[in-house]
Amino acid sequence: MKQGAGLISACLVCFGLLSGCSSQTATKTDSVKQPTSDEAMEQCWQQVAARSELASCLQKVLSKAGAEADKAEKKAARQSHTLDMTTSADIKAQRNFLAAKRSFHQFRERFCRWHESMTVGGGSGAGDSYRACYVETTRWWTALLNRQTNSD
Repeated sequence: MKQGAGLISACLVCFGLLSGCSSQTATKTDSVKQPTSDEAMEQCWQQVAARSELASCLQKVLSKAGAEADKAEKKAARQSHTLDMTTSADIKAQRNFLAAKRSFHQFRERFCRWHESMTVGGGSGAGDSYRACYVETTRWWTALLNRQTNSD
């Protein structure tokens, strides 16, 4: 398998989930809120008085989302390691989680750059569009990890 094939597969899976695709076995309680970059942008527009303050607000929201994602990633890594240590099967849970984490981070960066170019084309607000996308994909990832590790 080519080096990029795994990333492409992960991106297709992530993109399918971002687009609202779900398995037939998913239930309402299993659903994870689908991200939209509008949500983070709207949250900040409600808090700022001028366009010039938007980037700062989005950065604060992104920092908070990043801290929550870091916490969820650490918990997922710990649980994966514990599972590897306590099961007799060679499931490589931690290795697989770390690979998924790397793929998600690459996907998020590329997806949000693409989103930025599709929404504002590098014009005014490009950085805001990128940050808003980054916030929402980070929130989505955190929700997936929390669901997988039975966290809130």
